[in-house]
Amino acid sequence: MKRCILFAAACLVFAACGTGSQLPVEVKVKKTLRWAVIEVKAVADEVTIEDIIINRGTCQLSDGTYENKTLKRSQSDFIKTFGCTTINEVQVVTTAGSYDFSF
Repeated sequence: MKRCILFAAACLVFAACGTGSQLPVEVKVKKTLRWAVIEVKAVADEVTIEDIIINRGTCQLSDGTYENKTLKRSQSDFIKTFGCTTINEVQVVTTAGSYDFSF
């Protein structure tokens, strides 16, 4: 049983490292008493963000909806939430794919 668990863990490590690709964005969350601000920063040379989904859609964005935005490396976009101070999950939908971040 111990070998089986070690083998499974090793497979997960190699599967995660096997592609050698890096996520195109990174996400940070800053909390205040009334809202949370999500920072999405481009790590790739250029990435177009199509949507931001917070806590599987249970948290609203302060502007209502997210409009497509293209970011170049090291540029950030700041998204303010409305009525949601606890952020557990952020899904960033880009033209290159969808990426989930948990906190």
